[in-house]
Amino acid sequence: MEPSLFSSGQQLGAGLAASLALAWALGRGGTAWLERARGRRYVARGQRGEVRARRLLRAAGYRVLQAQPRREVTLRVNGEERSYQLCPDFLCRRWGRLYVADAKTGAGADPLHPATRRQLLEYACAFAAGGALVVDVAGERVLRLDLQGLPRREGRSSVPGLLLCALGLLCAVPCLARLLAAAR
Repeated sequence: MEPSLFSSGQQLGAGLAASLALAWALGRGGTAWLERARGRRYVARGQRGEVRARRLLRAAGYRVLQAQPRREVTLRVNGEERSYQLCPDFLCRRWGRLYVADAKTGAGADPLHPATRRQLLEYACAFAAGGALVVDVAGERVLRLDLQGLPRREGRSSVPGLLLCALGLLCAVPCLARLLAAAR
């Protein structure tokens, strides 16, 4: 029998340490794999939700102008400029009014949920939108938020003005016809 460099207690401790190290490594790798799989499921669910949200917006009469529009916003922090990107789910228009829309599931579908409210206000300001939409994908509904008191760059809807102009032209045609006939 050969003499061992380590006692049986030391061998047991080394074996236990090696086993724990292997278990830890497998656990870390398994956890990372599970997190990646969970992330892939989350992204896929979000993509399916956005497809459903687009359908809900169209069914509610909104024209989707752009999906995932990006806008760079610059803030000055103690005189130093810092930029970041904003990206709502959709930019929509209805009756001449511009809206930012975000598809939500769960608690985020409540427009008074603090994170949702802040996010929509930030999007509306950055895109100079006249309103915001929460697309409640699970509830299959579109919630319109009219943002009172926010500065807007867009003008009022031109539909009433165009209707009045057309009505004026219709009234003016007979008068013009009589004037032309009298001038001959």
